[in-house]
Amino acid sequence: MTTCNACDFGPAAHTHNGVGPYCRGPRHRREVESPIARLTSFVSGRGAIEGNTKVMNLSITRNRVFVALLAALALVLGFGLVNTHAPQATAAASTIRYTYAGDSITAVGNSWSWTKYLGDSNLVSDGGLAISGRTSTQILNDDNLVAHPNADVAVIALGTNDVRFNTSTTTLKQNIRAIADKINAPRVLIVALPPSNVTDYDTSQGTINRAVQNYVQNRSLEEYSVRQGWNFVNPWVFRAQQDGTWANGASQTDGVHPAVATVENYAGPSIANSIRISVNGSTK
Repeated sequence: MTTCNACDFGPAAHTHNGVGPYCRGPRHRREVESPIARLTSFVSGRGAIEGNTKVMNLSITRNRVFVALLAALALVLGFGLVNTHAPQATAAASTIRYTYAGDSITAVGNSWSWTKYLGDSNLVSDGGLAISGRTSTQILNDDNLVAHPNADVAVIALGTNDVRFNTSTTTLKQNIRAIADKINAPRVLIVALPPSNVTDYDTSQGTINRAVQNYVQNRSLEEYSVRQGWNFVNPWVFRAQQDGTWANGASQTDGVHPAVATVENYAGPSIANSIRISVNGSTK
């Protein structure tokens, strides 16, 4: 038992060449320190002045390896977090093809046609049939009503002229069902009848309050659409009064057709959104 010449620790059985227990003297106690403590010692520079040369070199080498491993681990974890939470590229919006069946509210030649104000270049018309003044029966029996196998959705906006002829809710629903079947698109969107300022429309069967009858037809069509698994949209709701007439300035002077601003700012965007929902579903 002799005093350690390297550390003056006193009588102790130990060596400094890696064989046997390490010296626990004040100069070499860092050999039994925790990894974190050794890392601290290395960073602070204590390893350069402690112990004899052989132990010092071994200690520094181990510390450097430890630091390198920590750095590599941090790098891997860091990149993992960045990749996990990096914003993903948004897929380009796909084209949606729609077809239509309607009357003057839809007819593309009219300045108030909703087809002019969808405001989305990804909504592409596949053609359709819309003629001013036509009832659902007339559209159904028109030879130009054909299948549209390339369309994603059929937009059907009929009923205004059916009210003129006092068509029942049952007949209108049956006609629309038949029209949808003939078009044969995978999805159907029903557009509500617009408000009307004509509350005393004279017919051979008496006077018709078109505002009230439009409302009645809309209630029937909305319920029917749900049962058929179709979508239903009322794009006129923000420009209608509670009695079913148009809000002030929301219609043409005839009190039947919508003003261009009504379609441009309300109906067009509303129908466009409903077309997208019909095909892609709702979004947050």
